[in-house]
Amino acid sequence: SVSGIGIGPLSTRLFLRRTGTDEFYNFMVFGDSTTAQVRPLAASNNTAKEGIWHFANANLRTAGKRVRIYSGGQGGASWTRIKGRVRAALPWMAGKVSEVVVQVWTWNTAWSSAGQADTAWAEYLVLEAEVEAAGFRCSPLILNPYTTRSSAGEIAGFAAMKAYAVAHPRGIVLDTIMGAASWPNLPGSESEDNIHSNRDGGFRAGPLAATIFLAKAVETHPELA
Repeated sequence: SVSGIGIGPLSTRLFLRRTGTDEFYNFMVFGDSTTAQVRPLAASNNTAKEGIWHFANANLRTAGKRVRIYSGGQGGASWTRIKGRVRAALPWMAGKVSEVVVQVWTWNTAWSSAGQADTAWAEYLVLEAEVEAAGFRCSPLILNPYTTRSSAGEIAGFAAMKAYAVAHPRGIVLDTIMGAASWPNLPGSESEDNIHSNRDGGFRAGPLAATIFLAKAVETHPELA
C-alpha cells in the first residue's frame, strides 16, 4: 500500500522503471503471433502472459545484465504486415529501442519455394537499410522451425531463408533451441498446436535465447557482458 498509487485488487505485478545513468540495450522483435507469445488455444494456461521473452528477460535481470527483449509481434501478421509495422514504429522507437529484430520466416507467410525466400530476403535488406538509416541496428530472426509448414516447397523456402539469416552478421537463429530434440517440430509438451510455444516452452527456451541476444548486444557494446 503506497499513498497516491492506486493498485487494483486483481493486479499481480507492479512494473517499475529504474532511473539512473545506466542505459539498457533494448531489442524490439517484430513478427507474427509466435513472437507475440500467444498461447495455443488448447493449452491449459492459454491466458498466461509468460513466454520466451518474459523468461529471457527474467534470466537477464537475475544475472544483472542491462539487456531486455520486447515484442512488437501481431497475431496473424503476414510478411507485408510485419514490414509495415516496422516502418510505422520507427518514429515511436527513437530513444527507446537499440535494435530492431525482424522475423523473416513466419507460419502465416511460409515461403512456398526457395525463390520466394530469395525475394523476401531482398525485401528484408531494403527494410534493414531503412531501419539503420533511422538510427537502429537491425537483425533478421528465425524463431521456430518449419513445424506444420512441411510441404516440399515450404521446407525449401525455410532452408533458404535460414541460410540467409545464419550468414547475416547479426542474424538470430533460434529454431534448434525452440525445436530442441523434436526439430523440425516443437516439443509436444511445449506446444499443443505445433505453432505456438506454451508456458513450459518459454520457461525452457527463454534462458537459452537470453544468452544469444546478450551475445548480440555485447558485439557492439562489450560493457554489457
